[in-house]
Amino acid sequence: MKNNIGVFSTHVLWPSHFETDLEIIQTEISLGNKVIVFHCNGELNQCELIWNKAIKQKTTITELRKETCNYCLNKQSMGFSLLQGKFSKDKLINSKETEKIYKLEDDFLTHSSKLKTLIIDDQYQVGWAMMSSLVSAYRDPFIDISEYKNELINLYQDSCRIYYSAKDYIKRYQLQKIYVFNGRLSYTKAILEAANAMEIECYVHERASTFSKYSLFKNHTVHNISKFTRCTLSAWELEKNIATKQKLGNQFYIDRKNNVIGSWSSFLDLQDPQILPEKWNPKDYNITLFTSSEDEFASISSEWDNPFFKSQLEGLHYVANIISKQRQMHLYIRVHPNTKLMSSLYIDELKKLGFYENVSLIDFDSNISSYKLLDNSDKIITFGSTMGMEAVYWGKPSILLGKTLYYKLKGPHIPLDINDVESLILNKKLSTSISDDAIKFGYFLKTFGVNYKYYNAIDYKSGKFRGIDLNKIPGVKPNIIIRILNKLKKYLNSN
Repeated sequence: MKNNIGVFSTHVLWPSHFETDLEIIQTEISLGNKVIVFHCNGELNQCELIWNKAIKQKTTITELRKETCNYCLNKQSMGFSLLQGKFSKDKLINSKETEKIYKLEDDFLTHSSKLKTLIIDDQYQVGWAMMSSLVSAYRDPFIDISEYKNELINLYQDSCRIYYSAKDYIKRYQLQKIYVFNGRLSYTKAILEAANAMEIECYVHERASTFSKYSLFKNHTVHNISKFTRCTLSAWELEKNIATKQKLGNQFYIDRKNNVIGSWSSFLDLQDPQILPEKWNPKDYNITLFTSSEDEFASISSEWDNPFFKSQLEGLHYVANIISKQRQMHLYIRVHPNTKLMSSLYIDELKKLGFYENVSLIDFDSNISSYKLLDNSDKIITFGSTMGMEAVYWGKPSILLGKTLYYKLKGPHIPLDINDVESLILNKKLSTSISDDAIKFGYFLKTFGVNYKYYNAIDYKSGKFRGIDLNKIPGVKPNIIIRILNKLKKYLNSN
């Protein structure tokens, strides 16, 4: 019996995600199902693709809209033409919703804590979703939302319209299952929550363990800690060959240390595996704290709220202050490489950590080796970095001070309360956790995902669908030319 399948294609220009949409569409067509693709024809007010590009190029959405829309529509057209078999298409926002106006009350635009309380239909946490998009766009976890009222008003319009359009489409086309990318950002979460409200299956696709795979999470995002834990433990139980899963679980950690990263770009390429900080004294009790890029997890859901500190930055100062008062104890703060993309104000705040006694700040672009630090440290502290679980695997005492995907797995020491934080940090006899969960976590991250059949990935941001690179479409101006033209326009307008 044929099923009615909906594929909501939202982020066409973000590397590999549209190609994953095409992969899913082709797979469902091949299974004999009726597929309806819902895609944008330029109707979004606050298109995240244009918005993010405008921020990077320091221009406006208006300046980029025409060129980017044309590029996006051309890529969609080329991609759809490569599909074999019948499928139908409809707009991301239906005609009825296009005419509606959804007013965002000014009260919600005063502070992020207020915006996060905004919910539609007692189902869709649109405030959290909008914050997620805003923080991701500006790479600022402490962003003042009052400065972005117009962006949020437009984003609210798009999110509401897409949410109600998705509910209408599910009913109208009698969809039994839908697919969407990410599920965390403003209007991708709208689609996931519309499916949950209508009680149908929604599969959220994302990157997977390797470039040759994509992941699918049923009715939740990859960022749901409780369900990610369940996926991790379930994958371990499903593999009956103990030797195989033990080998692959171990291999994950060995590969990471050897700079073999199969699913993303490597941050170790610029690091020298033999280098430690100049001030390193093996006679000290040395602690290394690996930071996370704070903006990535600042606005997912309340499940990610830090149990001890308002922010990672506050926690870093707390730890640095403790260490600064100790003798023969030194703290090295290894700043996550992704931090280089964050706001300059945040980076300036980080630099203040280097003024504490007994504390050394290692910049995001330093060639000091993260794994040399791991091997030589007496203790590891993280706020969610995978280094926290890697430390467990390599036999180092590990303290976790924040939320992370492995938060509910055994391994790192998690403080009972704020007083326990100091006790764990100062305890020089802190035990090394021995837990099978480290291997289970490694096994999952090494294997999860579905193999691509029609898309051939070259790396995390490029590849070919049915032999065609959709990011190199003839007749469309490449991004670099668009940037040059925009700069030329600004120059001519100023003279």
